[in-house]
Amino acid sequence: MNQQRQLLDVLTSLEQRLLQAKVRANACALDQLIDDTFIEFGVSGHAFRKPEILCRTPSLPPLEFEPENFKLTELIPGLAQLSFHLRTVNPASGEVSYTLRSSIWKRFGQRWKVVFQQGMPAVEL
Repeated sequence: MNQQRQLLDVLTSLEQRLLQAKVRANACALDQLIDDTFIEFGVSGHAFRKPEILCRTPSLPPLEFEPENFKLTELIPGLAQLSFHLRTVNPASGEVSYTLRSSIWKRFGQRWKVVFQQGMPAVEL
């Protein structure tokens, strides 16, 4: 397997972990994936830093996430952008939303952590 494909697989797996209900409900699990310098520009128009994510995310109602169409751009060695489409379902209301997502992942030794995320509304994918 070539290095580009291998990196895509690693970062896709990490991104999918961030979307898992059991990880989102656990601040310690989130802490292992999110760098201290992290900032997110949310689809809501708000910006969130790591402390807010660790405090807020575990208390949010669980949602179902269906990511697809992952694309990787290696910006420089050890820094990569992952973009993808995300379908989100709220099981309580049945509401479905679609977003275009972009994450920047940075390698720290042998570990990757997310340093930036941005979401924007999208039409049905």
